[in-house]
Amino acid sequence: MFVHGRNPFAVERLPTDLLFGVGFSLVTAAMVASLIASIIRFRRSSAVERQQLKWFAFASVFLVVSLPIAVVLWNSAPVVGVLPPLALTAWPVAIGVAILRYRLYDIDLVISRTVAYVTLTGILGVVFAVAVVLLGTVAGRGSAWATAGATLAAATVFHLLRTRVQDRVDRRFRRARHDALRSVTAFLEALRAGHAEPEDVTAVLRAALGDPRLELRFVLQPDEPPVDEHGQPVADGPGDGYECFAVQRAGVTLAEVVRPAGDAAQRALLPGLVAAAGLAIEMARLRVELRRRLDEVEASRARIVAVADEERRRIERDLHDGAQQRLVSIGLALRHAQHELGPAAGAAGRTLDEAIVQISEAIDELRELAQGLHPALEAGLRPVLHELATRAPMPVDVTATAERFPPEVETAAYFVVCEGLTNAVKHARAERVALRVAREDGRYVVTVTVTDDGIGGAAPRNGSGLTGLSDRVAAIGGNLRIDSVKGQGTILTAEFPCAS
Repeated sequence: MFVHGRNPFAVERLPTDLLFGVGFSLVTAAMVASLIASIIRFRRSSAVERQQLKWFAFASVFLVVSLPIAVVLWNSAPVVGVLPPLALTAWPVAIGVAILRYRLYDIDLVISRTVAYVTLTGILGVVFAVAVVLLGTVAGRGSAWATAGATLAAATVFHLLRTRVQDRVDRRFRRARHDALRSVTAFLEALRAGHAEPEDVTAVLRAALGDPRLELRFVLQPDEPPVDEHGQPVADGPGDGYECFAVQRAGVTLAEVVRPAGDAAQRALLPGLVAAAGLAIEMARLRVELRRRLDEVEASRARIVAVADEERRRIERDLHDGAQQRLVSIGLALRHAQHELGPAAGAAGRTLDEAIVQISEAIDELRELAQGLHPALEAGLRPVLHELATRAPMPVDVTATAERFPPEVETAAYFVVCEGLTNAVKHARAERVALRVAREDGRYVVTVTVTDDGIGGAAPRNGSGLTGLSDRVAAIGGNLRIDSVKGQGTILTAEFPCAS
C-alpha cells in the first residue's frame, strides 16, 4: 500500500495489532448500537419522522451493501470502484432530503422499486444461468442457441413475475398504497359486473384515502364552473386550507379533486389512485353530463307546456271577452228589433227567432270551446270532473279527492281525463267509464285513472292525442301508462309527483 511497504504513521513501541483489534471492535459495536437505536426509533416513529428514517435507512443499507461488494470485487471487477463514492454521496443526499422534506414520500416508491428489481434481477440471473447450463449440454458449450434460449427464458420469467413481485413488495413496503389501490381495483371490478354505479367513485376515493371531506367536482365545459355529482354548479373555489388536484385523461380535464391540504401522505397517494380510477371518473362525468342535459330538456319541455297553457288562457279570455260578447250583443239587438216590429212582423219575426236561436247555440259552442282550451280549476279537480261526467253520453263514475294539488298537476290531470273520455266515446264504444283521482298512501304521487269497458286496443301513434298527452305528463315529471287489450277495455293511468 505504501511505497516502502511500511506504514510511516506506525509507532513500533505501540501494540498496533491490539489497537486495531480494539478500534475495530469499538467501531463494530458502535455500528450495531446505532443499528439497534435506529430500529427502536423507527418502530416508535410515525408520519413524517418515519419517512425521514426510511431515507436514512435506505442510504445506510446502500452504503453497508456497496462497500463490501467493492472490497471483494475490487481486483476482479474494477468498475465496482464507483460504488464507494456513490454510496458516500447518497448518504448525505438522503439525509438532506429527510431534513428538507423535499419529495419526502417518494422513499416508499424508491424502496419498493429497488427491492422489486433486485429480487427480479436475482431470479432472472438464476434462471439465465440454469438455462445456459441446461441448453449448453444439449447445443454445446458456447452455442449461440443456448445464449438465445436462456435470454428468452429470462424474458419470459420477467414478464410473468414482474407484476406479482411488485405486488408482493408493495404489500410489504407500500402497504397504504397497496390497500388503497386494491379497494379501487375491487370497485372497478364491481362496476364492470354491474354491481356498482360510477358515481360511487367519490365514496371509494374517500375510503381509500381515509378522508371524508374529499370532494369530486366534474368539469363539463372548460369555461363553466364545475358541478357536483347531482349536476349542480359549484361556484365557490376550494377554500382556505384546501387544495385542488386536476383529473386529466388524454389532455382533457375531466374533474377536480378537492381535499384538505395538510396531509402529505394522502397527497402522495392521490395521483396513483386517480389514475387507477380514471375510467370510473370519466363514466361518472358522462352520466352527470347526460343527466344534466336531460334535466335541461325536461325543463325546456315544461316551459313549452307552460307557454302553451298560457296561450290557451289568452285565447279563452279573447273568446269570452270578444266573440262571445259580440254574439250576445247581436242577439240582444235582434231581439230588440223583433220587439220593435211587434205582432206584424210575420215571417220576419220567425226569421229573427231562428237567428236568435242560432246565436245562442253559437254562444254555447264558444263556451264549450273556451272551456276545452283551458279548464276553470279554481274550485279544484273534483267539481270539474263531475261536470265532465254529466256531459258524457254514457254513465261515468267519479271517485276524486277534494285535496288540491299544484296547478300544473291539476291541469295535466284534467287533460288526461278529457282524452280518456274522448277515446271511450269516439273509439272504444264503451258503455261505462270510471274516473279516479287519488294520492297514493305513503307516496308523494297523484294517480289519475280512466277505465272503460270498450273494445280495447288503444295505443299511442304519431300525432295522436295519446302521444301529445304522454309528452304533457312527462313535462312535469310524471309518466303515462296505457293498458288496453282487445276486447277487455282500456285503462289509462297517469302518475304525477306531488310533494304537498
